Amino acid sequence: MLSRVFYFIIISILLSISANVFGQSAGVEKVEIEAPNSISRIVSQNTRTFSGVVFTDQFELVPGVEIEVETSDGVLRTKTDSEGSFSLKVPAENLSVKFFGKNIESQTQFFSNEQNLKDLQIKINYIVSTVAETVTISSDALTPKIE
Repeated sequence: MLSRVFYFIIISILLSISANVFGQSAGVEKVEIEAPNSISRIVSQNTRTFSGVVFTDQFELVPGVEIEVETSDGVLRTKTDSEGSFSLKVPAENLSVKFFGKNIESQTQFFSNEQNLKDLQIKINYIVSTVAETVTISSDALTPKIE
């Protein structure tokens, strides 16, 4: 659907250029194409790159961190790669970004539309879950034997 809209936009641009070059006497008519609101918003919307790396207190890169970016049009999702890096095209607007994953303390950060979103450094904390809540040690008393 999106490729059809771009095709028609290109055709209408070419027709208007040829009408200007050859004049209206060449039999070229002005063609207007109506695009659905969501597609025209995507075409006209400014985007920027949201990228960076996720690491721990010990500067270890963290793969597999899930990232959810809330925008006015919905939620965009990605994950960090094997080297802890991520990159995502986002709209040029205020964003709410959530970083989370298995054994990772969830955190949400807010970014304004003026903030630089390239090469960010996001520090996360691991959640260390307890292995067992109680430990019971039992033993029988040993009776020493003399031989």
